[in-house]
Amino acid sequence: MVYYLGIATLIFMGYFTSKNSDKYLNAMLCILFVFIALHNPYITGTDGRSYRAYFKENIPTLFHFSEYNHTYEIGYALLNSLAKTIHNDYFIFQLIYSFIAIFLLGLVLKKTKLADQEKLLLLFVYFF
Repeated sequence: MVYYLGIATLIFMGYFTSKNSDKYLNAMLCILFVFIALHNPYITGTDGRSYRAYFKENIPTLFHFSEYNHTYEIGYALLNSLAKTIHNDYFIFQLIYSFIAIFLLGLVLKKTKLADQEKLLLLFVYFF
């Protein structure tokens, strides 16, 4: 929880900076990526454990994906299968998933017509 509060505080403080807000926004997106991708996947709630078990036990590699009976959404299962084809480690899936999520979040923030400080506030609300 301390990590969440620290990152949320940094993002919120960025709202009050008037200089280099765009650089601050990019730095916050990088910090969020590192935090989300590199946190310990074994220190999660019950939903994290079920997703990890789903990856380990149910997902085939991409080459056998057509034979798979989908439990979760097809896109999520396909992303799991792609990650499992690259490496049979849940950490690799976390890296890929985090990269896609933060990339899309950054893309949305860049495309909005909000001021840089408002983008930081939006990022704070999204994260917290």
